[in-house]
Amino acid sequence: MSSTSAGAFTGFKDFVCENLSANNNHPSVVCRVSYKASDVNIATKSKVDLLTNTTDFGKIRISENDDLDANEVHLDFDTKYQNYKFDEDSGALYIYGSSPKMNGSYTVVLTPVEEVQ
Repeated sequence: MSSTSAGAFTGFKDFVCENLSANNNHPSVVCRVSYKASDVNIATKSKVDLLTNTTDFGKIRISENDDLDANEVHLDFDTKYQNYKFDEDSGALYIYGSSPKMNGSYTVVLTPVEEVQ
């Protein structure tokens, strides 16, 4: 696993672009999203945008769906505020954070499934 959040983000982006032919400038993919916290256990699929321009590099946006509501869980992530770890074997990105909204620590796992058409 990558040792820094920026390195993990780059590894995940490269994996997505190489294996799913996603646009390198603005990768957008469908991922299996696993969300775990003290009161939350969600497993779903959603569109995930990886922001790669200079000012937003390292930010991730997960789209809302029937299972993911921005009022209930975090859907925007940033290497400045969360810790990212990339698993090269599975291609999954692990996001670790803590917040009052989530009643403490949470983990989000993004596993790419397909390119967004």
